[in-house]
Amino acid sequence: MKFLLVVPKVAAGPGHFYTFPLGLAYILSALKQADFDVTGLNLNHSFEASESLIARTIREQNIDVVLTGGLSPQYALVKQIVAAAVAARPGIITIIGGGLVTAQPEVVYGALHPTYGVIGEGELTVTELAAALTKGSDVAAINGLIYTDAQGQVRMTTCRKAVDDLDTLPWADYEDLDFGYYVNAMPPTDVHEGYLNTLENPRCLSIISSRSCPFDCSFCFHPLGRKYRQRSLDNFFSELEALITKYSINALVIFDELFAHDKKRLHDFCARIKPLNLKWTVQIRVDLVTEEVLRMMRDAGCVFISYGIESMSDKVLDSMNKKTTRQQIERALKLTYDSGIGIQGNLIFGDTGETIETVEESLEWWRRHRRYFVCLSIVQGYPGTKLYKDAEKLGKMPDPVKYLEAGCPPINTSSVGDDEYNEIVNRIWPMECTMALDSIGEITSLTIQPERHPIRNVPLLTFSVLCPHCHETVTFRNYPVGPNPRARAILQIACRACNRRMELAFSLMPKADEPQDISARFAMIQQYRSKGQNQEAMTLCAQILAKDPWHEGAAFVMAEIYLRNMMADQAIPLLTRAAMVNPLNADTQALLAAALILNRKFLWARMHLEYADGLRRMMRNPQLARKLTMNFLRSAPAPQKEMSPV
Repeated sequence: MKFLLVVPKVAAGPGHFYTFPLGLAYILSALKQADFDVTGLNLNHSFEASESLIARTIREQNIDVVLTGGLSPQYALVKQIVAAAVAARPGIITIIGGGLVTAQPEVVYGALHPTYGVIGEGELTVTELAAALTKGSDVAAINGLIYTDAQGQVRMTTCRKAVDDLDTLPWADYEDLDFGYYVNAMPPTDVHEGYLNTLENPRCLSIISSRSCPFDCSFCFHPLGRKYRQRSLDNFFSELEALITKYSINALVIFDELFAHDKKRLHDFCARIKPLNLKWTVQIRVDLVTEEVLRMMRDAGCVFISYGIESMSDKVLDSMNKKTTRQQIERALKLTYDSGIGIQGNLIFGDTGETIETVEESLEWWRRHRRYFVCLSIVQGYPGTKLYKDAEKLGKMPDPVKYLEAGCPPINTSSVGDDEYNEIVNRIWPMECTMALDSIGEITSLTIQPERHPIRNVPLLTFSVLCPHCHETVTFRNYPVGPNPRARAILQIACRACNRRMELAFSLMPKADEPQDISARFAMIQQYRSKGQNQEAMTLCAQILAKDPWHEGAAFVMAEIYLRNMMADQAIPLLTRAAMVNPLNADTQALLAAALILNRKFLWARMHLEYADGLRRMMRNPQLARKLTMNFLRSAPAPQKEMSPV
């Protein structure tokens, strides 16, 4: 039999960022080790439509079995692969796995109708299943399966125990999933959290050294089981050194749920990775952090640490079952910041124990500690988590298949009413777009490089920045400009000299030219406003927003008119949208603050007012003000010519 393992298309296009699929790479290597005829197909690396590529590959290679999988939010992508395989060859055997199946085996199996579903850790299950299919033998004795028997009954076999010794598993197969293409196409914008993008030509490897996590947070689901297991360092470094040699790796992201549970392993790891001269990142718990640990990690090449912060309310941390405290978090963040190692972390709002008071407690802390660059988000209760089960108990979980089809959106399980919850959600996103005003890097030069990105075929930039922290001027190269869902209105980057994160007041995502009819209508709006004809202006604003809901100017004008009539409820959503489109507009930030004050949302108003004041202070610097308003692509000169930062 011939097997085809298909990686879902999660990237925006060839050469764009996505997280390399380590889980599927392990399944592929397990099948190869067992001598099955299997190849990989990574949909992320092709311009061809996924359906036609799958169909063509099945026909050309005479495929008998298609395997795929993913996490719950990737339901639609997995569904696309199964449907394409069956359409290309009716009767083909399909196998799906991953967290998507493990969290809800019966729901997903019933919705997608694969031939087999793999529950839990998949390497042994898939190889045993492949052997049974090849021999035509019964699969009932294979642990970790869901399937339909000969009588038409859906059967689930006994759960498979976790693999105790991870060293017995073969290394992940990077080659057949085109990791060489992945790493060759990697620009600085595609590496993680602004700290690895200091590399002009990053060649960043995704790898794991352990599986699962010994903790049980309310928002976590462990698709590989609850038992925490670690690879031996000998096994890990043998693989790492082989991959460094093969792919010229210079950076490392260790995707363990929990990298180290004890200082001894961390110490040994640092001693062994230091001679490899890599930049690397990990996720550890705040209660493991000491000055000594951080000094050791920094000396060994660690450039940033991801912490599970989640909340600055001890009440919510307890509800989440985090087993950490606000005091521990604050101590770890300060020590890490002072050490020069970068920080990644999130405040996630909406846990079952969340109240208005705990929301404000976390936000007030965030307002005073923006230098840590902690992100704001809404907690998501994915299938299999305690939060998902809480939503079911509260009667708030819709049809589980429709929930998967919708991409697993957040559901309110908190102590906050739905109206207040929606207010929090709507307020979080524009605040997430704001920047730390004491961390603005000043662009001193900007050049378009003669060559374009080899895969995306977009311009590449070189620019120099005066760091606001160490006051060194540093130069960054090979930054692609063009369509990219990761691009923001403000570019985050880390200084090569001091490793502090800063933000640059321009985007790598150019604005599209506005349609002429919208431009003409907006010009007419300005005329109506100058004459005091507000009703006519409102009518045209509504017409523009019907065509382009994210039109900043129309949203601002309409909101301003509403606010003059003390209609804050109508103004706030419009100003929120305008602030997300352009976080650098001080007038929008100030007007949004005024609307929030009318609605007695004083903490939110204070944050937007502070931000507006900071923007206006920046605008008093004529050099910086000119840089903030530049539109460098529309007036792009010939290659090699220096661009004016005007």
